[in-house]
Amino acid sequence: MTNHLSLTVILKEHGGKFLVGNQLSWADVQLLEAILMVEEKCTDILPGFPRLKEFQQRISEIPTIKAFLQPGSKRKPVPDDKYVTTVRTVLQAYYNVKLNYIH
Repeated sequence: MTNHLSLTVILKEHGGKFLVGNQLSWADVQLLEAILMVEEKCTDILPGFPRLKEFQQRISEIPTIKAFLQPGSKRKPVPDDKYVTTVRTVLQAYYNVKLNYIH
């Protein structure tokens, strides 16, 4: 959660309710999913980020979101170690190409 400060600043600037505007957006759903995925891997991380924790709790209580989060929903599984390794490899390759392109 290296970008947690910018996310908490954005939440603070928007009254702590939503990332964009004054209603639920795709950005909120994506942030919730990211928070839930991190929390599933690192169960003790959110207490250090009270704004993100409050956001997660509040958005999770929206009826349609709450129904989606129930067991048996079609939510994506938490990425396994193989997936994480693949993503890191792809991102590192992208970074290396970009770095070489700039120089």
